Amino acid sequence: MRRSTIWALALLTALGAARASGEEPRHRLDLSLRLTNSYANMRGFVPSDEPALQPGLDYRLNLGEWGTLHLGWWGNLTVDGPAQTERDYVVDWTVPLLYHSEGRTLTGTVCWSKFMIPDALFEEWMLGLKWSDRNWSAGVNFMRDYEDGQGNFAEGVATRRWQVHGQAVDTSLAALYNHHYAVDSTGVSGFRASVSTPITLTDRVTVTPDVRHFYATHGDFESNWTFGCSISTTLR
Repeated sequence: MRRSTIWALALLTALGAARASGEEPRHRLDLSLRLTNSYANMRGFVPSDEPALQPGLDYRLNLGEWGTLHLGWWGNLTVDGPAQTERDYVVDWTVPLLYHSEGRTLTGTVCWSKFMIPDALFEEWMLGLKWSDRNWSAGVNFMRDYEDGQGNFAEGVATRRWQVHGQAVDTSLAALYNHHYAVDSTGVSGFRASVSTPITLTDRVTVTPDVRHFYATHGDFESNWTFGCSISTTLR
């Protein structure tokens, strides 16, 4: 596993060696690989506290005034201990609804997701609204799981990018609630916070250490911390 990790990091670095063009591309492909101390999802559930590798693949098609079409894949593989795997597939379409000359935008998103874990399958539809203004954004998302989950999920998310001695630092805070979660058949609510700092190695390669915390306020899930570092590259 250690040798596979080294080869994966080397491949990402090599793929990002070329310089990016100055014009915003119509097509964009992003590859990423994250190493984390614990396999935890963004809703507070921790299937395994073992270290994990989490690869990601994202393709975006710029549709101009019709917004952006995004196809994504995400996975999880535990490094030590019993194997815990997950495969997620995402298709979403984000459309600008309002635009201001100073960079303020209101966007709407329609998203379909499939989450595949051992012995369970989750499929969701999501509707979201987000208001962005330069270095910050605020939004709300509503999801409905119509497979094993059979739950209604809602969250409010705020993000902010700071500049600290010339280095970007990204922060986010979300309040979330799911009236039913298939894993333990109870409602789950809490707050999710994260801090990350993207460090640019080349025009196309970025390393990003991060810290994430979930604070549980209702349900059987426990509050937890995760720490990780990802390397990503953009192919155009």
